[in-house]
Amino acid sequence: MAALKSNGSDLLGIINDMDNITSSHSKWLLGTWIEAAKRMGTTDREKRLFGYNARNQITLWGPDGNQLDYANKQWRGLLRSYYHSRWACFYDYLLELLYEGGTYDNEVFKGFSFLVESDWTFSMDPYPTIPEGDTASISMELYSKYKADIEGSSKE
Repeated sequence: MAALKSNGSDLLGIINDMDNITSSHSKWLLGTWIEAAKRMGTTDREKRLFGYNARNQITLWGPDGNQLDYANKQWRGLLRSYYHSRWACFYDYLLELLYEGGTYDNEVFKGFSFLVESDWTFSMDPYPTIPEGDTASISMELYSKYKADIEGSSKE
C-alpha cells in the first residue's frame, strides 16, 4: 500500500512537471491546437464542434475511444488536465482494490477511465496559447529535482 501511494504520487508529480516544461514553448501548447481548430468554425456551434473534435482527435479518436491515444501528444494542458486525470483514476482504482481486497478488472477500469476521458473531450476549458517560463531554467529546476533519481538509476 505504501509503495503504491508513493509511486502513484511520484507519477502524478512527474506528469505535472512535464506539463510545466511544455508550457515554455509555443509548439507544446494544447491551447494553440484547440484555438486553431475553433477558428475554422463560422458559427458558435461549429466552433464548439471543432474544439470538441480537436480534443477528441488527440485522445479518444472517436465517440467510444475507438483508437485510444492514437494521436496522443505531450502538450501543456493535455498532460495536466487529461493524462493526470486518467492516471489519477487508475491510481484511485488500485487503492480502492487494495482497501477492499478486490481483483483488478481492466474492463471496469476502462469504464471509469472512459468517463473521465469523455468528459474531458466535451470540456470547454481554455488553455494557454502563449508560452510561460524559460525552457532552460525549467529544465535546470527539473534536473535538480530529479538528479538523485537520475544518478541512482545509472548505478543499477
